[in-house]
Amino acid sequence: MQNASTSGSVGTTNGIVGQDITISGSFGKVENIAVALNDSAFTIAAEITSREPETGVTADAITEVNLAVTTSGTVSFDIFTGDGATTGSTIDATRETITAQVGSDLDYSALVSEINKKSGTTGITAMPVS
Repeated sequence: MQNASTSGSVGTTNGIVGQDITISGSFGKVENIAVALNDSAFTIAAEITSREPETGVTADAITEVNLAVTTSGTVSFDIFTGDGATTGSTIDATRETITAQVGSDLDYSALVSEINKKSGTTGITAMPVS
């Protein structure tokens, strides 16, 4: 899980190190599934699921972000979805800019609302956590 603050940005590393993993399931075992440095959870889950006929194992992935705003004011950032791959002249990527006001009581409801307004395009939803 990445943590972002108003004074910084989300890093480009995610903590995943290059390694080989072994998956064992009801159908059998597959060894040496390669995981590359900074592979996404989606990429790893897709590789595990692609080996389902051999193992009987499937995997899903989600990405979560905790945003912590410590002062009131305008919060603005871009959400990127897709993997950026190019097929012909089509790029698998969506970019939406989110802008909202956070009040002096540090109420996140406007920010949550703005993220959720774009969920039809991005597939990303937000919920407040207390």
